Amino acid sequence: MEVIVNDENEISSIEQQAVQELVSDSVYSKTNILFDVTVRTKSVAERLDEEWQPIFNVIRIKTDEQFEEYRDFAYSFSPAPLQIIIKTHLKNSKGDSNLERVERIEEYVEGIIEKKREELSIEDLSYKIIVLSKENEKLN
Repeated sequence: MEVIVNDENEISSIEQQAVQELVSDSVYSKTNILFDVTVRTKSVAERLDEEWQPIFNVIRIKTDEQFEEYRDFAYSFSPAPLQIIIKTHLKNSKGDSNLERVERIEEYVEGIIEKKREELSIEDLSYKIIVLSKENEKLN
């Protein structure tokens, strides 16, 4: 059984041992079953991923609804800054119409991020929006 501590601070080995014993004893007293209990804190990446998932979900849904060029979505916290990747059906071209579409997609996604961050009281995190062609080449 794994217990995940949602605190940003690491817990000491003494605190970890106390939690393990408390959980193990509590479960045993109710079930008569002995469980191995491990205790760990959430990593920064896990906390960020959990915090940003509602934003990512809205980006996926709304961008798909708004842009016929939309193909898929990805993100990565590593390396920093957060990379928000919008995959499109656009050809790998630097023509004016492509650049205009890419800018509209970027601005739209930026608007979603700012609105949802404020709504959900998520702390500011630097990020960049990357728009990819259907050949997965960077368009911006």
